[in-house]
Amino acid sequence: MNGAKVNTPVSVIIPAFNIENYIVETIESLLSQSVKPQEIIIIDDGSTDNTKGILLERYEGNGLIKIISQENKGAGEARNHGVSLACGDYIFFCDSDDIVLPGFFETFDGKLREDSNIDMFCFSSEFFYENGYKGNKTVHHASGWLPSAKIALSDLLVRNSYTAASWTYIIRKNIITDNGLKFYGRLHEDHIITMSAYLISKATYRTENILYSQRVREGSLTRSKHIIDFSPRIDALNSTLNVLDKIVDVEKSEIQLIRARYVNSSLFFLIDMCADTCVFLPSIVLDTFKCHKKNTVFSLKEKFLLNFPELYFALKKIYIFCMRPSHSYR
Repeated sequence: MNGAKVNTPVSVIIPAFNIENYIVETIESLLSQSVKPQEIIIIDDGSTDNTKGILLERYEGNGLIKIISQENKGAGEARNHGVSLACGDYIFFCDSDDIVLPGFFETFDGKLREDSNIDMFCFSSEFFYENGYKGNKTVHHASGWLPSAKIALSDLLVRNSYTAASWTYIIRKNIITDNGLKFYGRLHEDHIITMSAYLISKATYRTENILYSQRVREGSLTRSKHIIDFSPRIDALNSTLNVLDKIVDVEKSEIQLIRARYVNSSLFFLIDMCADTCVFLPSIVLDTFKCHKKNTVFSLKEKFLLNFPELYFALKKIYIFCMRPSHSYR
């Protein structure tokens, strides 16, 4: 820490559950940054392996790191707990098995110095498999300042690059606290808070630089092929649409456009997940497609998907079989 720059006012919140094989690599990627965050809050969510022991052995006494324990309540509640403890003006929700790439906080801190009113900082990201395979995750096609985060949201949806993952941005803390934003549920718990953050945030900086690397592993809740109940994903879609339908402080046409693109993007993700886990397209998924069959489309591919989901599903299964490893979903 000697000679390091003044820490940037970001509270990093990490929910940790049975992550003993990866948590150290994640934390070290944060500690090795040229500009450090104000604090790293790790919420051990009732781990039954040696996660807590490793954390205490390696980081107890580190002034930058706070290790908090709670009964198992899920990652969403762990993040909510972290927000309630955070002292920084900004929040970054880091997953406990991912890697924060060099320059992350340095880039953010530079933009904060340019405009202290920044609400959201967005960045591109990648995913990687244990075998070394990498691919793009969230892709911002340009770098620069935006008057509203809705512009970044719209661009991501247009390019089918939007993900609700809460690690895809740094957000001003009072955007969360002043608007009563919270994580809900155990699966897809970040859909509502991420959409709300994009809709509410004003001054935003986005960078096309890749600053975060998401680990893809079979043990992850949202990627396990043993989980074939798609109702949580569909519930998250419907809950997010409820958020969009309640927005009244912007032009109706703008929200309708975002809503339509969000539906199509979500349906693409949903059918991709089905193709990677199911032999046949589940009835609950088919029913969801029927509900949105008349949704506005912006390409022939979207029109084909909404009108012929079963055929699209079959073609996607063939593609996945030929192009392993499969995509990640989060």
